[in-house]
Amino acid sequence: MGSAPAFVFNVEVDESQRGRGNGRAIMTVGEDYARQQGVVAMAQNLFVQDDVARSLYDKLGYRVTNVNMQKELI
Repeated sequence: MGSAPAFVFNVEVDESQRGRGNGRAIMTVGEDYARQQGVVAMAQNLFVQDDVARSLYDKLGYRVTNVNMQKELI
């Protein structure tokens, strides 16, 4: 069923440059490059509750495939 997904480890846009489409541009370039290499899927983890990043990935067509939960015991 194709190759393993390309995995996005870290995308960071300077706070002063956020909200200008830079995150979308970074992801789009990465997706295009991966597609040219024959990769059929992209995956990533969001390790913190980041509503802005989550909204971007939702708009780009990413979907939740796994949910991890944790409870602090301190």
